[in-house]
Amino acid sequence: MILPSDLRCNRYKNAGISLLEALFAFALITLIVTISYPLLTNMQSRQVERLQQLYLSELALSILEEYRTVRPLAGVRGENAQGWNWNIATQAARPDGPTPLDDVMELHEIQIEVWHRTRPQQRFRSSTFKAVAR
Repeated sequence: MILPSDLRCNRYKNAGISLLEALFAFALITLIVTISYPLLTNMQSRQVERLQQLYLSELALSILEEYRTVRPLAGVRGENAQGWNWNIATQAARPDGPTPLDDVMELHEIQIEVWHRTRPQQRFRSSTFKAVAR
């Protein structure tokens, strides 16, 4: 004959999780975190580098546009309040050789290089062309 006290006792033995199951679940979670953490941090660092390059390119283009329209074209070095430095150089250019328009205008290549004073190894270089009437 089965007593009600025996049924209650078996029910409590089967309820919950054992220590072995808990350790296995903890090991599995640790393995997943160990694998995914470096992948996520690597993706994040690459995204930060891309954002920095985008910022540098936009800064360089805005500086270049200011010097192309407002100031005369010449070798210019500058620095702003945030610590960004730039160097603008110009030179006469003939990418396709002599042209019939050489008598009325000349083509200049404008090169810009932007860097931060605390991170001089991280530089952005770009160049563009501008036609100047003679």
